[in-house]
Amino acid sequence: LQPTTMATLRRVLSSRVFSISNPRSPYSSQKMIRRDKKRREMHFEKSCPKLNLKGLLVAKFLPIPVRDEAKENIKQIPLNAHISRIRNRCYLTGRPRAIIKRYRICRHKFHQLASSGRLPGVTRSTW
Repeated sequence: LQPTTMATLRRVLSSRVFSISNPRSPYSSQKMIRRDKKRREMHFEKSCPKLNLKGLLVAKFLPIPVRDEAKENIKQIPLNAHISRIRNRCYLTGRPRAIIKRYRICRHKFHQLASSGRLPGVTRSTW
């Protein structure tokens, strides 16, 4: 998504005219959003060192003690740093399924916003 489109989308979503009632429990979804954010930050921190250690593991020309030490260091990386633990969630509701990647919102909110003309560049299809 282009930066201008994202800025426009954020401006529209944060305007006073724009209000969405959250049908999901705000506490549980906020908890999951915070957890996912923490996992993303942890993955961002640990991904580069993990790739370096994996490179040491795969290198067959290195002595076995060096590769064993790399294996032990990889085991010490927390599980929440793995990319498979990251879940795409709706920016507005925290819903974990049916996310439209370009806008980072779920299909329900996308339909609601697109129907009311609040998403920039989105029009209903006609043929």
